[in-house]
Amino acid sequence: MSEKSKGKFTITLVGVKQARKGLEFLHEKPSEKCETCEYYRVCIGNLEVGRIYRIVGLREKVFSCPLHEGGVRVVEVVESEISAAVPQKIALEGAVIVFQQRMCENFACKNRSLCFPAGIYEGDRCKIVGLGEKIDCEIGDSLRIAKLKRIPS
Repeated sequence: MSEKSKGKFTITLVGVKQARKGLEFLHEKPSEKCETCEYYRVCIGNLEVGRIYRIVGLREKVFSCPLHEGGVRVVEVVESEISAAVPQKIALEGAVIVFQQRMCENFACKNRSLCFPAGIYEGDRCKIVGLGEKIDCEIGDSLRIAKLKRIPS
């Protein structure tokens, strides 16, 4: 059963040109122009800065917006699953973990984006919803790629 069919989505607004099912976006700090907008609460106020969202549904309603050419469209979003490196010893599908970033100073590592993924923070409670391959860690940690779904507090 999809998250949309379970009713676990959030209503927000995105630019008309970006409004398409499956689009993922990183919600960033709003523009100063947004703070006085009458649509602030539904457009910005119900999303968390720094999280990645995926559009799962489109609605017909469009509003004018000084930042988006063509205006903004009402959409339904869910928080995206995030691929991240987790220790092999806790990599069990269905497990609930507390995400912890790796202690690594290798900024050139090809796996760095998995150890420090966008959209998830140190201390987030997450459910492992899928497992990928083992990671060849340059500092010797035993890691595996996991798809994480954050459990909001």
